[in-house]
Amino acid sequence: MPEKFSYDWTRFVLRIELAATPDEVFGAWTDTEFRRPNVVSFTFGNRGEKIRVRIRKSRVGSIGEPEQFDMNTTPKEKVQMHMGCRTGWVFFLANSKAWLEHGVDLRSHDPKKSYRQSDINS
Repeated sequence: MPEKFSYDWTRFVLRIELAATPDEVFGAWTDTEFRRPNVVSFTFGNRGEKIRVRIRKSRVGSIGEPEQFDMNTTPKEKVQMHMGCRTGWVFFLANSKAWLEHGVDLRSHDPKKSYRQSDINS
């Protein structure tokens, strides 16, 4: 008999290790100049999606950990959140690594392209 699989559709957490200090990561991820907290929480999008971001020191530099939570679980929103938002966060984390460790910005700089047109790097 196949093993039963359980998945929590109400949240996801991603992690990336970055060769940068927590302060450098926080500075790259925000446009504010206030003391770096251990956790930053905010909402975004039309439905007020909830995000909590932790940045902590690691052996190499930092661990960046965005968590999206309290998500709705209709079939449509499962796809939007776990394919759409998760994909966006994965790109954000990969771009953060490229920028902080190599000075390369992976985003498109073409003003005619956008995320809504399925251009992931906009």
